[in-house]
Amino acid sequence: MSQNTPESRAAWGKYGDILTLERPAPPARHPRMPAASRAKLFSPFAALRGFDDELSAESAQHRLRVEAPAGAERDLSPEEECGILSG
Repeated sequence: MSQNTPESRAAWGKYGDILTLERPAPPARHPRMPAASRAKLFSPFAALRGFDDELSAESAQHRLRVEAPAGAERDLSPEEECGILSG
């Protein structure tokens, strides 16, 4: 905070007494976690188990289209129009 801006001056006015202090040592009962272990906490994860499988199945259903034989005309149900097949 070496910039001479209104925000910097306000921060130094509020927190100037603690800004130059060293970081406190962790308590003996709760040592700091190693950086490699901390990184595991932020690695990607599947928040909803099975969600990707469900999306894949849904997209496969949408790709399947009910095609009437050539020359045959019939009304499709809303499910058939969307390509959602039951069963």
